[in-house]
Amino acid sequence: MGKREKLFMAIFLVLGLFLLKFGYAYGEQKVVAVISFKNLSGEGGFDNLEESVPNMLVTDLAASKKVRVVERSRLATVLGEHGIALSGLVDPETAKKVGKLIGADYLIAGTINKAGENIRIDAHLIKVETGEIEEAYKVYTVSPSRIIEITEMLAKKIIRGFTEEPVKPSPLPPVPKGIVLHLTTSLNNAYALADKESVAYLEIDLQSAKRELAKRLPLNLSLVIDRSGSMSSENKLEYTKNAALYAVENLSSDDVLSVVAYDDVVYTLIEANPLLNKDLVKGEIKKLTPGGSTNLAGGVEEGYKQVYKNLSPKRTNRVLLFSDGLANVGETNPEVLRNWAKKHYDEGVTISTLGVGLDYNENLMLNLAEYGSGNYYYIDSPDKIEEIFAKEFKGLLSIIAQNINICITTEEGVKLAEIYGYPYRKDGDKNFINLSNFLEGDRKYIIAKLLLPTQKVGGFKVAKVEIEYEDILRENQKFREGEEVVVKYTKDKGLIAKGLNIEVQKNVELTLSAYTLERASKLIDEGKFEEAEKVIKTRLPAVIEASLDLKAEELQENAGMLAGMSIKIEKAKAPAASEEEVKGAKKEVQGESYRQYKQQK
Repeated sequence: MGKREKLFMAIFLVLGLFLLKFGYAYGEQKVVAVISFKNLSGEGGFDNLEESVPNMLVTDLAASKKVRVVERSRLATVLGEHGIALSGLVDPETAKKVGKLIGADYLIAGTINKAGENIRIDAHLIKVETGEIEEAYKVYTVSPSRIIEITEMLAKKIIRGFTEEPVKPSPLPPVPKGIVLHLTTSLNNAYALADKESVAYLEIDLQSAKRELAKRLPLNLSLVIDRSGSMSSENKLEYTKNAALYAVENLSSDDVLSVVAYDDVVYTLIEANPLLNKDLVKGEIKKLTPGGSTNLAGGVEEGYKQVYKNLSPKRTNRVLLFSDGLANVGETNPEVLRNWAKKHYDEGVTISTLGVGLDYNENLMLNLAEYGSGNYYYIDSPDKIEEIFAKEFKGLLSIIAQNINICITTEEGVKLAEIYGYPYRKDGDKNFINLSNFLEGDRKYIIAKLLLPTQKVGGFKVAKVEIEYEDILRENQKFREGEEVVVKYTKDKGLIAKGLNIEVQKNVELTLSAYTLERASKLIDEGKFEEAEKVIKTRLPAVIEASLDLKAEELQENAGMLAGMSIKIEKAKAPAASEEEVKGAKKEVQGESYRQYKQQK
């Protein structure tokens, strides 16, 4: 082969590789056309957004290698030639027709809405092949001057929808070698204004090591199952039995299991013993049938008794309660049962509660879990029982630290105003939080509100945070560590602006939203639906503004959640509201507050 032939061959190979690489990537691109949006706000001042928002979207989407965008001028020409006028909502047949005319895989249509002071842009991703909406996106702002920012955020959401990539969380710092549970503390701002009182938020960040557990902590578990008559509806008892069978299948002979069932009478189906005969236990669970009333307290009491028979610091000692109804036999006072759960926790037994449907007492179930240092789950649909129980159960199998005690000691002049989402005990300048356990490879944050005193320019120690816990990997050996929290007082407002910790502030905003829902839930309890709705609507603009200031998509999602909860309350307060709408609003608001506080996935 001559030099010329070799040269042509080399060029051919390079060109082939280029086409293979970039041609393939091009083939993977989705072809998208953005049509005019529709102004549904009722305000003529927003009419210009019908074209400006799509134009900005085209610019932002075109910057991505994941999509190829049809030029708006070409789109207008094709639509004009065929006499088609499009804006806002598009019916399936028209979507199919337009997509074929311009060679697009997807159309993006949308609307501009306004509720109170909040401006919302909705975008629908329509698949041309079917004419159906495949994804729907929402972004919010309070100020028209920030439309550009939320349009950029909208474009990012759409692009990520094509790639199916989730929002990437901030990378976790490595847990120091040899430590199972690591504590770090941060203020939402490293600076405070000198010679003035101010508010600061303290984040306590707990992160556990990600390690393979050579041998997990054995369980001492009591399953307490509601078999009252109402559990027959929607196959609730059958789903619960399947969840219990899942537990049996995944336990070992080192674990102790008991099974208690109750209606108006309490039955101990399986006494607390090491699980040596799984078939026997499964057989007893399968025999369960619905019965009469709901002696919840009696069932829980028997569950605790069974756990106490094998109580040991070398086991995870827990009661798991399933219920769909109101406690109407035996002790029914939520406060009494709450104190009862706290007493048992102090003695080493925790409780998690799974409330199914709309009829159970959510305050009772939440308080049992909160003061019993377990987890609370609101299960709106019975077919989710098995999935949610599996999540709780897998957590029990991956505990890496337990009996976690956190102490926040404030300095003179500093007041701790609130610890959000966790029961805590105050003793002078010391504030105590207790957590029952921590899972392998997990991360949680706790937010506390501090009132800072007037100080001159310079560093000032605000508090000391200490943690003590038992390391499961080292035979429950106790470990301690602590950090001092320092703020710098300054008169330079520029330093204060630069000192903002964006990650901490984002978590503060999420926590304040959870606190808002907690307040709304209590107001609904009192029948004050108007006030509950007002509390949420008052919070909403602050979250929207923070989402843009911090460029945090999580806060945009949080704003959408708050808006949705506000709508549910609005429907529940209407004179024609059904009993189900009222119950559902209360449980959803309270359940979402709990999930936000605990960062429950």
